[in-house]
Amino acid sequence: MVVVTNVFGAVTSAAASLSIVTPLVTNIVRNADGSVALRFVGLPNAPTRLWSTTNLGLSANWQPIYTNLTTSPDGTWQFKDTNVVGNPTRFYRFSTP
Repeated sequence: MVVVTNVFGAVTSAAASLSIVTPLVTNIVRNADGSVALRFVGLPNAPTRLWSTTNLGLSANWQPIYTNLTTSPDGTWQFKDTNVVGNPTRFYRFSTP
């Protein structure tokens, strides 16, 4: 149950369950052609967006580079990043839209 309150009162939800799954990079490989192959485990049967940036400073400019709409029932999927050539350092993060 969840209880939500504000100055006007409170309301209680019906019983519910919550599952938290943290997306996980299970493998990263730099290929001979300079691309990077990434393998992930995320939310089963849910879209996941992949973001990248070349720095982690306060001015990090995260850009969405791929939205996966076909996650398998166990949540695994793969992505090949061909835009890493010329970017010796690249960082990734995930979100569920």
